[in-house]
Amino acid sequence: MDFLADNAIWILSVLWIIIFALAFAYAVFAALKLWRVLKATKERIAPITSELSISADAAQQGVSKLEERQLALGEASAELQGRVSSLAIAGRHAGKVAGALRYPVRFLTGL
Repeated sequence: MDFLADNAIWILSVLWIIIFALAFAYAVFAALKLWRVLKATKERIAPITSELSISADAAQQGVSKLEERQLALGEASAELQGRVSSLAIAGRHAGKVAGALRYPVRFLTGL
């Protein structure tokens, strides 16, 4: 009993070192396992991410083409609106001309 009382600090120090070494070894093995899992996951995901990148590039090109088409449609719509307004003006004038040409016929026939 005197041995434990005389060497309590040394015995506790050795126990703490053993506990710390075991915890450190456990942490090292857990870190190695995590590293292996991450490495395997990266190798499995790499082809998928490259395919996803290619798909994203294709989608971006599609969006840019859609924007170009939208601009072209906007220009065509503006041009069509201009033609419609020109035809509306021409139609009004044609109606007036037709009315003027019908006036002598109405005058003569009484219609």
